[in-house]
Amino acid sequence: MLEYIGVSVLLLSISVVCLYFNHRNTKERENQMLLRQIAYDSLGRTFSNPDDIRVYIREKGIWQPFLVLTANYMGSDRVLLLRMHIMDESIEFLSPETHELRTSTNRRGIQYYPNSDIDIWLNTEYINSFSQSIKENILTTEIVVWDGQRHEEPLGFWHQRGTEIVEKRVFLLSAAEVGAPVSRNDPVDGQFLAYFKRNDRLVTTQKGEIAAWWLRSVYSTVIGNTVAIIGGLDGESFAFHTVNYNPFTNLPGMRPAFTLPSDTNIELYAIGVGGKVYVIHN
Repeated sequence: MLEYIGVSVLLLSISVVCLYFNHRNTKERENQMLLRQIAYDSLGRTFSNPDDIRVYIREKGIWQPFLVLTANYMGSDRVLLLRMHIMDESIEFLSPETHELRTSTNRRGIQYYPNSDIDIWLNTEYINSFSQSIKENILTTEIVVWDGQRHEEPLGFWHQRGTEIVEKRVFLLSAAEVGAPVSRNDPVDGQFLAYFKRNDRLVTTQKGEIAAWWLRSVYSTVIGNTVAIIGGLDGESFAFHTVNYNPFTNLPGMRPAFTLPSDTNIELYAIGVGGKVYVIHN
């Protein structure tokens, strides 16, 4: 009889332990998802506000929110992330030294994005803001850029609509991707991202104030040597900024973008007051 009771107690204990671990595993599965599942184009009509597509990643050890804009960037199985807020740092598109070098060599247009100072900074300094595991998972991505050339047309006209594909790990979005208008002389440098079908989604802040942010696109103006920026209270203030430093104007801010594998694990996690948010652990 005692032996029977002992066996029964043992079986009951095993059952309780199994139920505990099954419950814990179920809760863990409920708190975990894949990054592609919260992308804007994955949510469809269930999307209600930017918080639905927000994921946090540690940047210099501090949790920063990123928007998951698409699960299929440039037609590939990779997820595009955009920093939700403008960075505190402001970087020149071209330093005076790079500007002088480009002017003297005359091989590419002044506004050519690849190997601009801002491009170099993003892929050397900024990328090191992340942990080693995050850096290893940031993918090398093909992006469309202006080819840096002015192309002649009949009757002495010209255009700069030529594009090329370059590979970057961290980059800026383009005018075409955010739906900003361009002139007939400027290139279509990327595919429109559906998240930006509302202009107010272009509005963001730097140090708590609404500010303009750099795009990677050349922008034709009578001033010359200008690239596109976006900003304004309603997000409709598509404008331009000279690539060279101007002490009389504020530099636009930066919203870095990059891609991660679509099957990256995310988890609901409490990082402060206000409940749990999706994070990518280092």
